[in-house]
Amino acid sequence: MTTCKPSLPNGLSPGLVLGGFLARFSLVGATNTILHIAITAVLAFGLGFSRMLAWWIAFSCVTVFSYFAHRRFSFRSQRQHRSTILPFMLVVMISQLMGSWIYLHAPWFTASGLGVLPRWLGDLATLVMAAGITATLSFFGLAWVFKGAPGKEPK
Repeated sequence: MTTCKPSLPNGLSPGLVLGGFLARFSLVGATNTILHIAITAVLAFGLGFSRMLAWWIAFSCVTVFSYFAHRRFSFRSQRQHRSTILPFMLVVMISQLMGSWIYLHAPWFTASGLGVLPRWLGDLATLVMAAGITATLSFFGLAWVFKGAPGKEPK
């Protein structure tokens, strides 16, 4: 009798995901989030940029940090930049577009859009949904970009 074991994409083992790899990925993600919020706040509230323009400028700034941090720290990839930069940008743009769409449109799907809950609670729920979907897309997308288990050179 054969058994079917569930597997993670690109050869990531459960031990790696539950161990240090997930912690490293989360640390880079948390740092990105803090930087993104700080830059957005300075641009929007300090310099008077529109909220969405400030968001996209901050996104552009932290994308550079994210690439190098995930490549070297999260995935410990030794792959050439020329084989990872464009796929990285594709994954990040898709994730960010999905997050932005949710951030802008999800209040219509929450109770605050119907006037049942206070607006701040609906905004918080929207932010959590957008962040969760963006993080999930990024996790699986970046595993594809950097090809497999952390520290392993692709064949």
